[in-house]
Amino acid sequence: MTKPTVNTEVLERLLGHLNDASQRIAKELDSQAKQIDHTIRAFVDQGEKVTARLIKTVETEMRSQLDSLQREVERLAGKVNAVVSGTTPPKPSPAAKATHPATKPAVKAARPATKPAAKPGVRAGAAKKTAARKTTARKTTAKRTAA
Repeated sequence: MTKPTVNTEVLERLLGHLNDASQRIAKELDSQAKQIDHTIRAFVDQGEKVTARLIKTVETEMRSQLDSLQREVERLAGKVNAVVSGTTPPKPSPAAKATHPATKPAVKAARPATKPAAKPGVRAGAAKKTAARKTTARKTTAKRTAA
């Protein structure tokens, strides 16, 4: 058998094509790696922004709750101190109440009478009872045949 001879020119062209193809593949892979890196950075940046907003919201709400709780504790501490010392906090006097504008008149304006005045001892809105009607007992046909 004879050995096939390899043409060096064909072999060099084949190696050149393979080299070009591998360089194109390397460039494509590098481009795709950059795109993936860019997308991951965008997701991370967006996540950091959302996390920062969430932390700010939680912090604001916690401060509000803490302030409210602190006011409540101070109010209760004042009540406890008043009870321990044997004094009670001053209640608003009737004169102080009178200084505030009245939202309702003290005496209602006369309304036209729609119902007569109720008798003492009778509940308002109590319904009158009516006598129940008596019905005559009739035998049904089934009872008549059995009887």
